[in-house]
Amino acid sequence: MRRGTRYAGVLLVLTTVLGGCSSGGDADADADQTASTSPTASSSPTEPPPEPVDPCSLLSAEDLEAAGLTPDPDTEQRGLLPDPRTTACLVPDRKDGWSVFYGYSLVPGVSVADAVQQVGTEKPARLDVGDQARLVLYNAYGDKTWHAWARQGRYTVMVELFAKPRPARVEGLLGRMLEQVDPAMFDFPVDLPESCPPARSRPIRALLGEVRAATGSDVDGEVRCSYANRPGLVLNLDISPIASSKKVAGMVGSVGQYFDERTTPARGVTLFLSPEQPYGFTRAYVAQPPSSRGTDLQRQQIIGRYYRPTTFDEQKYRALAAWWATRD
Repeated sequence: MRRGTRYAGVLLVLTTVLGGCSSGGDADADADQTASTSPTASSSPTEPPPEPVDPCSLLSAEDLEAAGLTPDPDTEQRGLLPDPRTTACLVPDRKDGWSVFYGYSLVPGVSVADAVQQVGTEKPARLDVGDQARLVLYNAYGDKTWHAWARQGRYTVMVELFAKPRPARVEGLLGRMLEQVDPAMFDFPVDLPESCPPARSRPIRALLGEVRAATGSDVDGEVRCSYANRPGLVLNLDISPIASSKKVAGMVGSVGQYFDERTTPARGVTLFLSPEQPYGFTRAYVAQPPSSRGTDLQRQQIIGRYYRPTTFDEQKYRALAAWWATRD
């Protein structure tokens, strides 16, 4: 699965199709997340870190509607994507499925040409916005998405759409975001809701080391948490309520084809895993309370001179998946 395991592909598609779990836990595994926020090169140790730039603040519902979309901003979610280390807002559509992702790169001076080369399966089209902009179609495994990137100086923004867009409308979205660029975009801290595990939780730290950026959201019990380290690994965690224990049992019986392994880390918990390189994803189910919990581990793609290939420890990833599946 080339890019089907990115945040959109696994955490959203598999969450919708398959579901995950919760139970048990290790109180000692959760450390104070405030300790993981360290000063960056652009901030003094005596000064508070800059406020993070919320990717969802870059476009309003009116901006999206003007581009022909029907967003539901009351259920927007936040996450991190690994290519090229982007923080993104995920906005559902009022009518059907996912409307749009949009956000910005945490890395200064990303080459738009390199970025679209990693995501596109067809020749990119030029867009007339910023210093450099491209629109490219990703078409594989029946999954079509349109990715647009624009760079202005050191700042790079992106839009990902699930329906074929008009180039002028995409240019409008990218231009609106470029109007709001801010140096704090390169100082993204750990900024998690209370329902997400702290960035210094022992299993997360064992897998990723120091977390350089983290974000998440909690919308009516639908929890999304994203963590990124400097080498370029992005870990996504999610929780999704399920209507009944009966539905949980039905999901457990039907999802094995999507995974390589099946385990039972605790009573009433079924954990499915596909933990191998270059991507990892898991889905766990619990009967009471009926819910699902998933993980998605992605490594940074090689983009221009900015990145090196990264790998992850599969045993530590298995341990983290079991901890997340059984955590209170």
